[in-house]
Amino acid sequence: MVGKSNLRDSKTMNTVNYPIAVVCAGNKNVYRDCVGLRVYEKIKLRYKRFVGVFNIGCIPLALLDCINRQKIMFIIDAYISNDKPGSLKILKPDYFLSSHGITSTHQTGPLETLCVANLLYPERLPGDIRLLLINTQGITEIMEDQVCRRVITLLDSEIESWCIKNKRNYSLEGIK
Repeated sequence: MVGKSNLRDSKTMNTVNYPIAVVCAGNKNVYRDCVGLRVYEKIKLRYKRFVGVFNIGCIPLALLDCINRQKIMFIIDAYISNDKPGSLKILKPDYFLSSHGITSTHQTGPLETLCVANLLYPERLPGDIRLLLINTQGITEIMEDQVCRRVITLLDSEIESWCIKNKRNYSLEGIK
């Protein structure tokens, strides 16, 4: 744990149960697979309350350590397809259809890991899971920066909506 922030490493991921989790995946050594980590770097200190921000790096099975009955979980990762470079897909996982037609940049990706979690401890799964997947096939640095900003704007909006819906004292200063 880093100070009193909401950052977690693999040894402290489940020590606090935030109602909202943002999990970022990626490999900093592989350009096409680092977009999740770029989002993580931009948001790791952004949210102060209600939100746990996790970096699982290039080990999608580390996602199992992040799952702790959250109300909502966002998982940010790269995918590869013939879709427009930098396109963003938002999926809700089907635990029995692990691929969703998406090719992960990992051998075992977050979708497969969620299927494993559903088999191991379904009672710990978050109430709502959204996969924010970014197509990195043919992506440029400019496109990557733009899509990272889109993801952050989407997260801000979703977190604000959740706080208002759940009567949490939302304010820009309270969350950010």
